[in-house]
Amino acid sequence: MPVASIEGSWDVALYFNADAPPSSTQMVINATNDGVLTGSFYGSPFADVSRITARGDVIAFSAVTSDASGSYYHSGRLDGDIIEGQTLSEGRGFLMTWIASREPDTSD
Repeated sequence: MPVASIEGSWDVALYFNADAPPSSTQMVINATNDGVLTGSFYGSPFADVSRITARGDVIAFSAVTSDASGSYYHSGRLDGDIIEGQTLSEGRGFLMTWIASREPDTSD
């Protein structure tokens, strides 16, 4: 499966608190065949160290973003039409799971 299969805009459900409904944000992914990943998560651009790989039917990525509290380390794996992932916040001291679904194509 080519890494381009994961490109696009994704609606992300963030599961920060087990006792509350998920919050939502957007993730944008652009990938190259040489493993470089660009895009953004929660409105913050991916750092230059962000990478993507494909092996067989598995596409996985790791990306880093940051804000005033520090770095956020994101990783995810494409599973059919969704991405399952997690984010580790260095500055805020949490690990959060999330699920992303592809935004509908409205180019028609």
